[in-house]
Amino acid sequence: MVRSISKKSLLFLTLFSLVIAAPPGDDNTILGKWELDPGTLEKAVVEAVQGGEEVTLATAAIEVTVVVVEFNEDGTYVSSKTAVGETKTVKGTWKLDGTSLSMLLEDSEEWDAAEITLGEGQLVIANEEETLVFKRAE
Repeated sequence: MVRSISKKSLLFLTLFSLVIAAPPGDDNTILGKWELDPGTLEKAVVEAVQGGEEVTLATAAIEVTVVVVEFNEDGTYVSSKTAVGETKTVKGTWKLDGTSLSMLLEDSEEWDAAEITLGEGQLVIANEEETLVFKRAE
């Protein structure tokens, strides 16, 4: 039996999967494009599903899903999720204070916050509910 992912978790995943990017070779900035590691999506699905064939089917669908986030120097971000030939794009504003990342979706009034870790071509974004791993996009 498949359990649905909560709307808040889905929003977090969408927001943060669309938010992070950096120029190749620069491990000290989130500026640029980041692609969500497919293993992050697979782990979220496995945790949301109660065993059996559903896990196999759900993880197979994840393999064709691409999430990219681009952080711009002007404090804006664009996140896109492409699955089954369809792309959805979300825009917003971001700010970073040390390792604390705050993001605000366009047309929203509530900031979402998470802690980040940068290094070795990877960006990790974690809040109380989830941890997302991004790799620099080329």
